[in-house]
Amino acid sequence: MLAVWGVLRGGGDGILSAEWSEMDFLVVDDDKTFRDATAFLIEDEKHKARGVSSQSEALDALKNGKFDAILLDVNLGRENGLKVLAEIQQAHPGQRVVMFTAAANVKLAVEAMRQGAVDFLEKPFRRENFQEVVARLQAG
Repeated sequence: MLAVWGVLRGGGDGILSAEWSEMDFLVVDDDKTFRDATAFLIEDEKHKARGVSSQSEALDALKNGKFDAILLDVNLGRENGLKVLAEIQQAHPGQRVVMFTAAANVKLAVEAMRQGAVDFLEKPFRRENFQEVVARLQAG
């Protein structure tokens, strides 16, 4: 986890300001190490995070709670993150979802956005990349 955290942590003191509000994130990734490191980064940025490993856990979490945004891996073991995105959009219209994957390419990012994702991150991502996504989420 330290290697992943080192990449996620990046450098600098962040770009957050007193104007920004705390956000609640749901992190959906079957890779426990990356999921935990991402949740740690989110909490280190003074937001809240809950991590789950599958589509069913994500949908259960959405039934029982409200999240400002979901960080969803494209590859969830045997599950396809784009199909999970469609399920989330159908069950919870307007839910903001940020897709991420280690196998990023332009075609995949375009398809995710076409299907309703609001942003796309290539993992492992740096703290600055996450901060940029938060800024776009809070602006819009």
